[in-house]
Amino acid sequence: FPSHDSALLENVPLYYLLDVLNGEWAGSGDTRLWNTCWIQDTDGSYNLASQYLSKPTKQAWLDALNNWHNKELSKLQTKRVNITNDARLLMKYLYSDIVTVADDADLTFHIEHLWSVKSLTDLIEASASKEGWPISAMGNLALLTNKINGEKGEKMLGDFKATNPMTVTNEQWKRVQDWVLTPNIDEITHRSDFSKQEFIDFCTNRFQIIRDRLLANLGY
Repeated sequence: FPSHDSALLENVPLYYLLDVLNGEWAGSGDTRLWNTCWIQDTDGSYNLASQYLSKPTKQAWLDALNNWHNKELSKLQTKRVNITNDARLLMKYLYSDIVTVADDADLTFHIEHLWSVKSLTDLIEASASKEGWPISAMGNLALLTNKINGEKGEKMLGDFKATNPMTVTNEQWKRVQDWVLTPNIDEITHRSDFSKQEFIDFCTNRFQIIRDRLLANLGY
């Protein structure tokens, strides 16, 4: 079906992430694959299905991303957990034009919790309910080089910058800010009175910036 080649090449990378976020391939792979590729006409013949021939709408993306992150926010975590494959995939799309081969090929990156796991677990332990928080929600994640991540240890970025002003150059801090996206690094500091609702608001507000940047990367 050569006439469909260009549309498929353009749309499949979009649907790959969108389908993962929507859990489209969570069931029977063979049946799902057949129904995605083929549609049966009234005469019993099969034709190529058109599902992936049209670019997904921006609203479809907004719905999928918001629903997915709301599920992330509902998780009650009391300790460090593995970053989900969904989140790792989304970060690859998000950082495609932020961390580039041309500029960053010699760097090794880690996934960083902006509100550090240590800070959050201490807050959870000090709370009356000791109920878990969505520690590893996407709104709390960013990429950071292993060098800076190792130097700062369990400190949050703003606290590390304030107490180690000469360890990282101003030019390097500008790159870190690019990787963090939002908020300003100086604002990412520990507070002993930080509440669970404030953390959820932090993740929600930051994810809106992430979402818009991702959609821009995808051409919306």
